[in-house]
Amino acid sequence: MGSREVLGQAARLASSGLLLQVLFRLITFVLNAFILRFLSKEIVGIVNVRLTLLYSTTIFLAREAFRRACLSGGAQRDWSQTFNLLWLTVPLGMFWALLLGWVWLQLLEVPDPQAVPHYGSGVVAFCLSAVVELLGEPFWVLAQAQMFVKLKVIAESLSVILKSVLTAFLVLWVPHWGLYIFSLAQLLYTAVLVLCYVIYFTKLLGSSESTKQQTLPVSRMTDLLPNITRNRAFVNWKEAKLTWSFFKQSLLKQILTEGERYVMTFLNVLNFGDQGVYDIVNNLGSLVARLIFQPIEESFYIFFAKVLERGKDATLQKQEDMVVVAAVLESLLKLALLTGLTITTFGFAYSQLALDIYGGVMLSSGSGPVLLRSYCLYVLLLAINGVTECFTFAAMSKEEVDRYNFTMLALSSSFLALSYLLTQWCGSVGFILANCFNMGIRITQSLCFIHRYYRKSPYRPLVGLRLSLALLGAFALSGGITAISEDWEEGARCRSTGFLLPEAAGRKRKAHCWGYPAGAVLSITIKVGFPKKGHVFWPQLGLLARRRGPRCAGPGEAVDTRYLAGAPSGLPFAPLPPLATPQKTVTWVCLIVSRTTHCSTPPHSYLPLWATPPTSARAPVAFTAWEMFWPWDQLLIQIINRTREPEKHILTPALPLFLHKILGVGAPGWLSWLSIQLRLRS
Repeated sequence: MGSREVLGQAARLASSGLLLQVLFRLITFVLNAFILRFLSKEIVGIVNVRLTLLYSTTIFLAREAFRRACLSGGAQRDWSQTFNLLWLTVPLGMFWALLLGWVWLQLLEVPDPQAVPHYGSGVVAFCLSAVVELLGEPFWVLAQAQMFVKLKVIAESLSVILKSVLTAFLVLWVPHWGLYIFSLAQLLYTAVLVLCYVIYFTKLLGSSESTKQQTLPVSRMTDLLPNITRNRAFVNWKEAKLTWSFFKQSLLKQILTEGERYVMTFLNVLNFGDQGVYDIVNNLGSLVARLIFQPIEESFYIFFAKVLERGKDATLQKQEDMVVVAAVLESLLKLALLTGLTITTFGFAYSQLALDIYGGVMLSSGSGPVLLRSYCLYVLLLAINGVTECFTFAAMSKEEVDRYNFTMLALSSSFLALSYLLTQWCGSVGFILANCFNMGIRITQSLCFIHRYYRKSPYRPLVGLRLSLALLGAFALSGGITAISEDWEEGARCRSTGFLLPEAAGRKRKAHCWGYPAGAVLSITIKVGFPKKGHVFWPQLGLLARRRGPRCAGPGEAVDTRYLAGAPSGLPFAPLPPLATPQKTVTWVCLIVSRTTHCSTPPHSYLPLWATPPTSARAPVAFTAWEMFWPWDQLLIQIINRTREPEKHILTPALPLFLHKILGVGAPGWLSWLSIQLRLRS
């Protein structure tokens, strides 16, 4: 399978995973918001911090190294040896479950039975659920290696939904069951997850006419079971050694990933109630990371691992593959950076509002908003680190992985010490600050590796982290506007109760909710949605403002001349970027947001004929371009059309129209005007 075929499958895996996870996570998000109103902070802290830490630690230590090692091999492998290696996760998981379960029951502080009943049963149930989930590990690796796009997402999403529904039902009807509720829900989750994989492969291997069945390395279900023969070794020792290297690294990575929970659990720096609030805010803040960054990281790690040969730099790889790899890495870095900047910019102003909607006064008062604002900065670092480590771990040799483990060891030690010190100084926010520090060090390590990897080659994928001053200015302006908007909305808040007043405050809250977020997607659209070779927006506006002649169509562009009649000179319409690109995905998000934030009656009456959205019968290509930017395109075209000399200030001739749009849309008018000003001055 060539690199482009693998890239296509990885892209489909990431996009399908993203869309399906958004749908299913939205359902579980609503269910969790409902459940939160029927639970105490102490139960939330025990379940979401202590018991979930027990489950995730057991799972991570038992399988993470095996997954990475078994997915790194090429197409030529003995799959029976790979399956034998994967089945070792079950006894290893039993060992970790028994050891950690004893620690959780005997060494850690036991909560008050009156506040949190049935704690011991909860520990046993979560350990058992971890072992049950490990039974499906061979099926999961085979599905990922064969790029079965929808199986993983559907199985996990269905399991999460059933778990949330069962939890909501039991919390509503039998709340006195305590931890029994979450124990049953956790066991249901793992059982459904494993059954989805088993049922899928049972039906697939039982159908001889299936196209997928003919490409599988196994022909029947028994081939997935452990197989002992005298003619060959039980496992592939190369994979086993790589597994050991990844295991040492996984132990350190787990401490970095769940370090704050280990500090809370073993050092008792926060009580169970504060742990519950921190975990809720942490889950809310990491929602985008789980929905967007994690599917992308997992999918493109598979792509990089399949295309690259470990231990060889860019000059020793297949150059045809390196062109694709460098382009993909640059695009992923750009996408991660812009997404993280958007979340950071707008998260500061909308943190308190989000917590007030999600959990009420319990979350929106106290340290909750400060925690979520700090987490917005952490999400930016998470986005960049996910992409850089995705490539780094796929390209490192075994020796480089071992050397990297020493760095992870130092980071783990510093993180634990820094977390303890910062929590003593600034409370639960110290956990997020310590995470930011360690994430910055990890990003630096990965960037240094990528720089060395491409140093002798003509490719420079790290340019994806460079942003123009215009875009940075747009983000800065967006942050300032939303901060002012929050203060404006906060002025109408009844500080004694924490609730908004019904009339004026309600209108201000709606403006704060819907007026300004569109500016974020617009700023991304202007710079990311249309790269230079497929640009539609800037060539049109630049030529229109400068009154130059028609632009020559670039490679692959088809100018629609049918719609040029009646339009100003030099207004070509080029096709939009291909649908299967991250830029087009961001662009369609912008279209959706624009439809939900613009005025219900656009001001067509004072726009010229060519500035109104055309019908599909008149110009199909132009209609697509206009649909993408309407409603804020009328403002831009009208402003430039009324400006005969581009060196003049372009705001003055269209001040009434500008005010109309700024009141109806919000920040899109600000950012559009700023972007045009910067473009005309450049």
